[in-house]
Amino acid sequence: MIDSFKSTLSFIKQYWITFLVFCLAGAGLFITSVLLQYRESEFKRSIDRESEYSLSRYTFRVNECDKKSFDSFAQALAENDLSPDYIVVSSVADFGLRTGQSINGRVAAFWPDLPIREKNLLLEYGSANFSFPELEIILSHPFDLDLTNIILQQIDDETTDINIHPTTEIIGNITINHSSPYQPIGIIGMYNELQSEDVFHSGAVVAYAHFFDVSPIYDTLIIQFDKTLEPTEERLFYDTAADHLSVQDIVKPYQRSKLQWVDDNYKHKMSENALLLFLCTVGIFSVFSYLVRLRQPEFRIARIVGATQAYSIKQSVSLYLVSLVSSFSLGLALLFVLKSIPPVDRWLETLTAQDIITSSWIYLATLSVCAGFWVVIRRISADIIATEEI
Repeated sequence: MIDSFKSTLSFIKQYWITFLVFCLAGAGLFITSVLLQYRESEFKRSIDRESEYSLSRYTFRVNECDKKSFDSFAQALAENDLSPDYIVVSSVADFGLRTGQSINGRVAAFWPDLPIREKNLLLEYGSANFSFPELEIILSHPFDLDLTNIILQQIDDETTDINIHPTTEIIGNITINHSSPYQPIGIIGMYNELQSEDVFHSGAVVAYAHFFDVSPIYDTLIIQFDKTLEPTEERLFYDTAADHLSVQDIVKPYQRSKLQWVDDNYKHKMSENALLLFLCTVGIFSVFSYLVRLRQPEFRIARIVGATQAYSIKQSVSLYLVSLVSSFSLGLALLFVLKSIPPVDRWLETLTAQDIITSSWIYLATLSVCAGFWVVIRRISADIIATEEI
């Protein structure tokens, strides 16, 4: 078998361009497999994260509490060693547009600060970092579209062409409860875990330091912990809230039922991906078939000098294994190169080793299945040719 690999390497040196084409096509197929696996796995993981978050999230509807009550509540949580990941404070607000019109919505702020690195903060456009907190806000989606549509009804010129200008520029400065003008710096799709909360159905996010400048009172608090509270901790938490907040209603953590459709959808999508990869592999194997045909003169000469059919099989297998390992290695190298590019790395931030391992198995299995079909087809073709010669 070692001699087979040696002769295969000699052949590759002679036809390295064709071999490189096969390796590049195989590497592209591997990266495609990784991206497809990542997309489906990340969707499933986001559902699982939402289930975990729902077990440690508390929503309080309160009766017009002010900054003093919130500060005392936050201080009491710290004194009782109850440290939430973040608290969202929110209230109803009136947004004034540059056209003189206004629209009702909600204004919210994250305490102690906007968690920029939160994986479920879906930045649609612009920035999610306050450089000048006293002047900037971040709009939620699709609230930005509501504001844009109102402005387009009053102004219709090149400054409101959505094909040229982003919605933040079309909207321009807006006021919140007749405050000083704020400039929208970005649009976020909000947190997957918080999409069910009416706080984020429409509105904007301001820095916490300036929340009470635009809204002296709040009517909703969302407290998110990083883990489920123990019964004693939960009782202490409720007592703390009762002492410092005028609570009207509580939405307690809840256990999400297992969503069977998520698993079924994952399996269905993975089957579709496997079929897509197989069809792509069929095209790639046309290049491999061409490589084998280039070796046919070598095989004929070997048969003339006494080599058996096993020789041709060993040479084809060695060529397949070298091609497979080379394309797989090249695909891994290209994947790490892509990960070194900051925009790509942010997009693939949650790519796990398990995603790569699963994709690798799918890639190798797909190529192996296709190789098996290729061998069967060649055997059938050889038998047909032999029958016709007889």
